[in-house]
Amino acid sequence: MTEKVSKYAAYLEDQSVRRWFNNLSRGSPITADVALRRLSKLCELLGTTPRGMVQRARGNLTEFQDALEDMISSGWRCSAEQYSKMIRMIERV
Repeated sequence: MTEKVSKYAAYLEDQSVRRWFNNLSRGSPITADVALRRLSKLCELLGTTPRGMVQRARGNLTEFQDALEDMISSGWRCSAEQYSKMIRMIERV
């Protein structure tokens, strides 16, 4: 019998992401799972990794936020609240 491997498991191989995920899980496993899915989707849409996203945001936060806003403007549906949560999530990684 084969085990089903989550497509998000690869993200947890990064020690920083795993630490962030475990910290969130202590508060709420559901919140941690949702945050990991959001992180995965952002990485997919931006064509980067969590580490690459953090480096990009640290290098030029305004440019990074503009890229996220452009992505949303181009048709990706995201409420202001979801956008705010994603920015906070990136800041914590």
